Amino acid sequence: MKCLLALPLQNRYTNFNKKKGKVALITGGRSGIGQAIAARLQNKGASVITVQRGEDSNFDSIKADFSDPNVAEQLVTEVIKRKGQLDILINNAGMMTEAGIEAMTLEDWQKISM
Repeated sequence: MKCLLALPLQNRYTNFNKKKGKVALITGGRSGIGQAIAARLQNKGASVITVQRGEDSNFDSIKADFSDPNVAEQLVTEVIKRKGQLDILINNAGMMTEAGIEAMTLEDWQKISM
């Protein structure tokens, strides 16, 4: 009997080799983990669009700020307008705060969770 935990991560959750012709939207794709995921998917044939607050990106990108609750719907509409489809969504955007968890305000939590 094989131990499921012993199987390689990419075989258990996603097969990065079957992405040709797929369209991926990656939030927080300008740097770090999001950029690495975008590069890997693009390398495997996916058409990648990243979403970030800043302008510069190594990929086709959309500038957006998730503090606006309507942004998600607008992003999907824009991706389908540009590419005709959306197959993969990677929710990677994040935010840091200087305050410790016990000092965070409701407004801080809302910014992080949007």
